[in-house]
Amino acid sequence: NDLGAYLLAGLPGQDPADVEASIDTVKAAGMTPIIAWYSPISGTKMWDAACGASRYDLASDPLFTNNAIMPCQPEFSWKLVTRFKNHIQS
Repeated sequence: NDLGAYLLAGLPGQDPADVEASIDTVKAAGMTPIIAWYSPISGTKMWDAACGASRYDLASDPLFTNNAIMPCQPEFSWKLVTRFKNHIQS
């Protein structure tokens, strides 16, 4: 329980079931899973994919890249956040 592993969630096209499978893997290894939400960064290899997946015009305003709004998900979802938290605690 002293070790944690960060899992990146909210990537363009990412299936939530894959995040849950990663949570299971981390827990099976005896570590604590910690969700880190993806934040797109201009100029990186994933920028074009992020722009294509985002419901916002990422290039127009840097505030749209804030991971708190899950910019590369079809919509912001407290349900998804809760789903991951519950899966970690189960």
